[in-house]
Amino acid sequence: MNIPPTPSKPLRLLLVEDDPGHARLTREWLRDADPFGFAVTHAATLAEARLRLREGVFDLAALDLGLPDSQGLATLKVLRQAAPELPIVVLTGHADESLGAAAVEAGAQDYLVKGRFEPEYLLSRTLKYAVERHHLQQRVEAEREQAQRQRERLALAQLGRSPAPVTALLYSQKALADYDPVLFEMLVGAYHTLLERAVEQQAFKVEHAVSHELAALAERLGFLKAGPRDIIDLHSRALEMTLQDGAKYAAKFYADEGRLMALELMGYLVNYYRRFYRDVLHAGSAEQGGNA
Repeated sequence: MNIPPTPSKPLRLLLVEDDPGHARLTREWLRDADPFGFAVTHAATLAEARLRLREGVFDLAALDLGLPDSQGLATLKVLRQAAPELPIVVLTGHADESLGAAAVEAGAQDYLVKGRFEPEYLLSRTLKYAVERHHLQQRVEAEREQAQRQRERLALAQLGRSPAPVTALLYSQKALADYDPVLFEMLVGAYHTLLERAVEQQAFKVEHAVSHELAALAERLGFLKAGPRDIIDLHSRALEMTLQDGAKYAAKFYADEGRLMALELMGYLVNYYRRFYRDVLHAGSAEQGGNA
């Protein structure tokens, strides 16, 4: 995530504009409005803009939708894919309000139609507001996600503290993490590997047999008489390992996929116990029939 610029530092602006004259005017307008407010890097094509994004860090981009190597909203889409967290203000030469509105709906922070604004004032103000609005949106989203994760943790914890969990009620067995720490860490390693594969499958469309392997892991847990609390422990420990590995930039991916995995694993474990009891009841009925 880009660190918000401090008031004493200029905003690092990537100006993506194929017209040299308009690029020069934009620099002059910004300098006239705020002599030390912007550090402008110019790119004349979308390909050059993507190169500049790989080479440096920027606070925002001003993007012309009509470039030699890309036209229209597709230009915005490609730039957003190259820098998902970068606020973008669209500059369009088309006197078409609907195109600007569509750009905002597609992820731009704002838009300006060339030749239809007071450059010395509106351009600078629009760019600065775009950055402030973007960082505010990031904070709100982070707080929303944190609150959602907290609610889910509380719900899972409540499930694990149920007055009649499977492990305690059926087997009077303490949690796997306490009963056999070495075995528990091995299971955490297996779960962690599946979590990595699940994220890879979702992010890069790489096929992995995650569900099949989760079912196999549930069989192992069922054989060890595991319960909901053990799954929560596995999930929490594996997620902790992932964040320690330096993947904090992708924490949302891991949290989202991890929640789905934990629920899927719990479902497989429930099915295991259903089959177990069905077999026990069937064996009991057969034994009674044989004794009759």
